[in-house]
Amino acid sequence: MQPLLSKQQCSAARGLAITSIMLHNICHNYHFSIKESEFEWAIDQTLRWGDYLQHPDINLVIQLFSCFGYIGVAAFIFLGGYGLVRKYEQGKQGDAPFGAGRFIFNQYRKLLALVLVPQLLFPVLQLIITHHTNVTLGGLIAQFTMTTNFLTMFRINPFIYWYLGLMMQLYIVYALLYRFDSHRARVWIPVALIVVSIVMHNVVPPESLFGCLMRDNVFVGLLPFSLGMLAARYMREEHLSPRRAACLLPVLVIMFLGFTLNFVLWGIIYAVGAAMFVCMARLLRGRLLKAADAVGKVSALIFVLHPLTRYINNTVVASFIPHSYNTMVIIYVVLTALAVWGYRKLKIDTTVNRLIAGK
Repeated sequence: MQPLLSKQQCSAARGLAITSIMLHNICHNYHFSIKESEFEWAIDQTLRWGDYLQHPDINLVIQLFSCFGYIGVAAFIFLGGYGLVRKYEQGKQGDAPFGAGRFIFNQYRKLLALVLVPQLLFPVLQLIITHHTNVTLGGLIAQFTMTTNFLTMFRINPFIYWYLGLMMQLYIVYALLYRFDSHRARVWIPVALIVVSIVMHNVVPPESLFGCLMRDNVFVGLLPFSLGMLAARYMREEHLSPRRAACLLPVLVIMFLGFTLNFVLWGIIYAVGAAMFVCMARLLRGRLLKAADAVGKVSALIFVLHPLTRYINNTVVASFIPHSYNTMVIIYVVLTALAVWGYRKLKIDTTVNRLIAGK
């Protein structure tokens, strides 16, 4: 039996997810854009979106990604859990000894190699363009140790790198769970984590310090991450045929919009979002599948480089065309593509990986 998502479809789903995140991260900065409900439940934003649809304008795409583009994060977390199971339980490495400490260290090393150069480049960009930087030594240490999620006082630009700390926490969770290799445990433990995530969302006061930290850390990811593990273990291609995916996708879109109107349902919106991207990946064919796959293969580089191109776009480009927002988005996409191409052409990613690995 074939897995739920092939390797190409996983890559395509990542391509769709990073495109959604990348566009969201520039569109929601515009003063007129309808903001998201990612970290704080904001029913008024969804209602504003409904009002906007009655009188849309040329900024429709910007408003769409501003309000809803963040859900690509859910797909990334889901695919993280899915990919770990496929690699370490069902792939070539499934028969190899699994050392939790070595696994955690290797994942940390990969994340550090990914973020090291872009994070150091960002204050250089700030100094060149604006002659000052808000990046501090404490912030750099917190970022490079993947602890910035816990230390809000050390948050530095680019803020989006908080996601790497979240993934590090989820890798630790997986390493701790791997030792439970019985069939029953590999069902009930992810289910228990899902229940914990939902209960925490409804019990912890959302405006409390712990409530804010909870949404920045592992609790926000337990739901889609656990679903990803369960999907890899127990779902197969025939469970979600293209026909079923085509029927399910509009239902999920309606659920996603509706769930933003209720605090309890908003707590499980990452599950709906992840399912949307899975359905889209199952529906892609031909050139669209190849294009999404190509973007997915460089999604990690897009993730760490697009904050830099966004900064250039919001400072330098915006000074030349201050009110041409759609044009600025197009330039931003082109700049990001060029940055990824140049980064790979100069082999910066492979060089940093070798240096950190001591090779």
